[in-house]
Amino acid sequence: MNLHSKLKPLTSTNFYFIVDYNGNVTYLYSTEMNYLELHMEEAIGQPLQNVLPTYFPISFEKQLRKAMKENAPTSYMIEIDLHIKKQLEVEVYPIPKGFIVFIKEAMHEREIEIALQENLKTLVLLTETANDLIVKEKPKKILDTLFNSLSHYLDLDVYFNYILDEHSKKLKLMNFQGISNETAIEIQHLDLGEAVCGTVASNRSKIIVENVQQTVDPKVALIQSLGIEAYACYPLISHNRLIGTLSFGSKQRTKFTEEELLVIEKICNQVAVTLERLFLITELKERNQELKRSNKQLLISKNEAEKANKAKSDFLSLMNHELRTPLHSILGFAQVLTINEQNPLNSFQKDKVNKILEASRHLLTLINDILDLVRFETGTPLLNFESVDLRQIVSNSIEIIKPTADNHNIIIHHSIQSKVPNIRMDAFRLNQIVLNLLSNAIKYNHQNGQISVSYKLLDDHIKIIITDTGFGIDEEEQTKIFEPFYRSPHYSSLIEGTGIGLALVQKLVTELGGSIGVESSVGLGSTFWILFPIEKPLFHSTKSS
Repeated sequence: MNLHSKLKPLTSTNFYFIVDYNGNVTYLYSTEMNYLELHMEEAIGQPLQNVLPTYFPISFEKQLRKAMKENAPTSYMIEIDLHIKKQLEVEVYPIPKGFIVFIKEAMHEREIEIALQENLKTLVLLTETANDLIVKEKPKKILDTLFNSLSHYLDLDVYFNYILDEHSKKLKLMNFQGISNETAIEIQHLDLGEAVCGTVASNRSKIIVENVQQTVDPKVALIQSLGIEAYACYPLISHNRLIGTLSFGSKQRTKFTEEELLVIEKICNQVAVTLERLFLITELKERNQELKRSNKQLLISKNEAEKANKAKSDFLSLMNHELRTPLHSILGFAQVLTINEQNPLNSFQKDKVNKILEASRHLLTLINDILDLVRFETGTPLLNFESVDLRQIVSNSIEIIKPTADNHNIIIHHSIQSKVPNIRMDAFRLNQIVLNLLSNAIKYNHQNGQISVSYKLLDDHIKIIITDTGFGIDEEEQTKIFEPFYRSPHYSSLIEGTGIGLALVQKLVTELGGSIGVESSVGLGSTFWILFPIEKPLFHSTKSS
């Protein structure tokens, strides 16, 4: 990047810069910076030859490089010609990581001494400020230390540091010195545009007030009341984010020099970056604590889930060994009694044994349904896909459920004329699905009601439709009936059931690669439909326990 085009003749030749060992500018300062039509930041990092005016003699850079090579304090004179010839004195001093170069007009010894002291004083102040900003971690300590350093250099008496509250869009006084706690409470909050600091934050631009006590601007009334004579307020902006404001006031002087204001501005820029860094670190720490709390809660939830899973396993073991095994024995002995030809049962005994068989089978079906439901929830169902005659399986299910339908005088119509293709399916699970749907159609039907089972071929899918003339289901409940253990409050006390059947049916249908739905109107009955692909879906395979 060539910066020469941005340069214009020097109005002051008193300036200094710092270069690293590669000859790149790391800092640039002048008593009058308007000889450069660029921001200070544009010069930082540039080779020295790109920054200096073109009318500087070649001998300047040659002698500078010689001095840098010798790595010892050096001084020499150069001459520039800008209508009037000027003699410039160049002083080169080695510092850590580079060299500091002073360029100034030849002057009397006393003037040289004073200027050198001021330059060194400024350099020390900026260096100490940079170190403090890096080392300290709390904004209050940073700003108090900074104020103590500046107060000796600039005769300062007060400082205010306001921080922008992102939620309320107000400024809040976070740090201060030179005023009482009571005064701090009074000026704790400022609206954007209020007083000097609020205006600086609103406009994102500095305000310098000289001869404060003679100023008639109402925005200055607050600092006038504190006896301040000179006041400088700067916005704290980092990466285009408004952090707040930082202002300094003096009761001993009526104004600041341009050089002093440049120092204050540079320091405020450093403070803005540092405060943003500290706020980000604070936010990260808070986020880290939040994540730790979340992780702790997740661990608690994980442990609770593991306990629940163990309880489920214990429940399955109980159901399997403590209930189902004895039931098989009861069923076996009861069946033996019914076929004992040597000692046949009388009619009374047969009736009692049949009730034992019926109750035992019902309980065994309930246990099996619960076990199946839990297995599907844990992802361990046993499925066996094969080519099956869909209509035959439905017919078998109807035959099994027919005695129950006859007890309620309910007629089941089966559309056997429909052309139904074979499908790849687990025959046992399909029978379980149809039996559950038919059982519900009977339980929630009227006496002398009807049930129809039909089929509909849809491209590569087959739809099984089971319609009843029962009580119907209102629209709100239709979204709940497939939830485990849900039972309609309208019929739970009138009709036996556990609320497992439809939940198990939905899981079975989904696992078999199908879908299920319901259409119903209260008082008009319900229609449940199941949709299965005619060919086995590619994303399903036989699973094992």
